[in-house]
Amino acid sequence: MGTFLVYLVLTIPPLVSSQVNSGVTAVSGAVEIRSLSLLGVDVNRGLVGVKVVSTAKAYTETDGSSVGEERFAPTRCHYAGMNKTPFDGVMLALLHAGADDEASWVIYEPAYDESRCTAPAVSKARLAQAKAAFAKANITMDQKVEFAATPDAKGQLSLKIGDRTVVVQTSKKTDDCDAEADPAKVKASRCAEGFDRILTVTFAVDGQPFYQSWDSYTAAYAGSAELEVLGAFVSGTKVLFLQRLTTASGMQGPSSAQTTISVSPVFDFAK
Repeated sequence: MGTFLVYLVLTIPPLVSSQVNSGVTAVSGAVEIRSLSLLGVDVNRGLVGVKVVSTAKAYTETDGSSVGEERFAPTRCHYAGMNKTPFDGVMLALLHAGADDEASWVIYEPAYDESRCTAPAVSKARLAQAKAAFAKANITMDQKVEFAATPDAKGQLSLKIGDRTVVVQTSKKTDDCDAEADPAKVKASRCAEGFDRILTVTFAVDGQPFYQSWDSYTAAYAGSAELEVLGAFVSGTKVLFLQRLTTASGMQGPSSAQTTISVSPVFDFAK
């Protein structure tokens, strides 16, 4: 009688390529993220609730001639409960895989001018709106959530899926905005040839890509972009990734920087 070997084969999802065009702008300008907290997650529905605490930093900006300089300092907005961190801001957001317009609420805005400070009545109204939206989405705001996995030094994520450990590798590359080589990406991102570039992060298992997350950025004026995988969530065989895109311009100063937080599509790694 012959011997038959039965293998459990990992089913790799079909390749998905998506632009980082959804998500929320967590910070912009010289404001930096101080902490990002996970408030709740539903992997099956592709939902993640986050709280972003930001802080405004003093910075110097040159004028167009690169001769004159102007110094900007953050203002103390005297937000309730934030006496020890007077330059901080708080934003709540509900991220949804595949959404064209994510929901976010700036409870406290970090500011460089007193007129930009969030009024107490506005803060209370926005917090009430956020709580109502989280409740409607059945996401508990006070639920403690952790990533199932975060990238190691090599950019790999080890995901425990059932009785298996699946290692997801990530790699990055940048390409010119070449309409002939990749017309779909150039058209979707409105990428300008000669001025912009496209940054792509590819997710793969056993060398087989299943997800590409990408976006264009301005390469002119010493522009740069960084697309980071913050971590992954797992529910059964379903996987969801949280990512951060940061763009900046070396010559235009800190005010041109922007950071976007977004989620990937939901992937199913079945046996």
